[in-house]
Parts: sequence; C-alpha cells; structure tokens
Amino acid sequence: MESDSKIPRSILQAVKDAITEAERRGYAQGVRDTMEKIKSVVDVNGDIHGESAAPNAMQSSPKPVRGGRKRAPKGLADKVIRRALTKTPGLTPVEIEQAAKGDELEEMIKSTSFRSALRKGLQRKLYREEGGKWFLVDAG
Repeated sequence: MESDSKIPRSILQAVKDAITEAERRGYAQGVRDTMEKIKSVVDVNGDIHGESAAPNAMQSSPKPVRGGRKRAPKGLADKVIRRALTKTPGLTPVEIEQAAKGDELEEMIKSTSFRSALRKGLQRKLYREEGGKWFLVDAG
C-alpha cells in the first residue's frame, strides 16, 4: 500500500483482507472437491469402501452430455456386474442389467455398456462365459 494514495488505509486493508479470505475459502473448497473426486473414483472401483458402503454413496452426480442425456459414472457397469455375479453366478447380460433396477444411477447404464464391460472383462480374465451365462473368474 502506498502512503501517497488518496484511498484511506482502512479501505485498502479491508480490500486486502477480503481478497485473502476469498483465496483461503477457494483453496479450501478446491481441497474438498478434490477429495470427493478421489473418493468417488476409489469407491467406483470398490477398492476402499467395499461391500459395506451403499452402492453409489460417494459418486458424483452424472454429467449431461450432448443432447442433454446424462451418463452413468465411468466404471459403474463393472461394479454392477461384479456385485451381481458375486451374489448370483451364471447370469445372462439381461439378468445382470436387471440387477441395476431400483438405483437411479445404475439404471442409466445402457445394455451395450454392460455387454462391452463383459467383453473387456473376458479379455482381462475377470469374467468367463459359458453358454451365454457369465461368471466371475476365481481370484485364487
């Protein structure tokens, strides 16, 4: 602050304090947003929250895409598939899709997304298929 300014020192100090406070709040909000995003990613993959968490407890809201349609969060199809096949091995893709009914986010997953996730999981040896029915590959 310059001493030859025509703006009173108290006003300059108030502006400086307001800017400092705004920066502090912005930084704190950024930290909170980043932590929520990290929690969302970890939860979707099932790495921390496990089976005890609600299926979508930490997920962010779906984002609208072109045309105003909303998309399910990335990785959610695999989570539903793992949960369904753990509970009931030997399901068809249609039966796996039925396991998503009743949850607003999971109902956004399209049939093609389930089939794509199953194919990719087959290549990564996460799932196996026998006669149109799908199973988890044993971890042991």
